[in-house]
Amino acid sequence: MLLKVAAAPAQARQSDRGRLDAFYARFTPGARLAELLADIHLSADRHGLLPERGDYRSAVVSGTPLVRINATLPVDGRFDALYAWLGEVMGRHPGVGIEQLAIKRESPRDTRMQAEVRLAVYVRGGQ
Repeated sequence: MLLKVAAAPAQARQSDRGRLDAFYARFTPGARLAELLADIHLSADRHGLLPERGDYRSAVVSGTPLVRINATLPVDGRFDALYAWLGEVMGRHPGVGIEQLAIKRESPRDTRMQAEVRLAVYVRGGQ
């Protein structure tokens, strides 16, 4: 087994700069931000959680080509729908993360809840 590994051709090593460029290339370009946010809202709608409003704030991430958008979205619906929606968003958009999640229910047995979800959405700025 060791002989096979030793005989295998060496893979070209990517430079640190190349790896960093490849990392940033995975983020959605800033020019497609509206499309990305629309997809998040459409996904919420498919799960019966369409937010009535949202609060969005953006800031450049110092020392990187990224812009961070904080999206605060209040939703109302079933917990299983919230869980499925957030799983779908995280699976489809690697530049989106859950920053904060606050859930309220009238009673412990209530299947409906109100939640405030704050997402951190990172895009490549200026593109």
